[in-house]
Amino acid sequence: MTQYDMNAIEALGLIKMDLLGQRGFTTMSLALDNMKSERTKEVKEKTCVAPDGMTPRPKAREIDFEAIPENDPETCEVIATGRTMGVFQIESPAMRGCCA
Repeated sequence: MTQYDMNAIEALGLIKMDLLGQRGFTTMSLALDNMKSERTKEVKEKTCVAPDGMTPRPKAREIDFEAIPENDPETCEVIATGRTMGVFQIESPAMRGCCA
């Protein structure tokens, strides 16, 4: 744990990660709860149209995070080759360089 600047830490050959993701986890949790609620409501009400009354509503699906493999070869390949643009915490040039 450090309060040093990212560049100073990198000059020492270390990696600095900002672990400020609690809000992100809360947002994901709330989104999943909302999806589950909508799916339950959809099943009860048999709604297949969005609130505008015209747009077909996509079928809600449940995400089973336990079924996602931790060492998925395709995911590992993407990370190992540094193709991580848009992936929080590992999208910066320095992190892509560490991954590749």
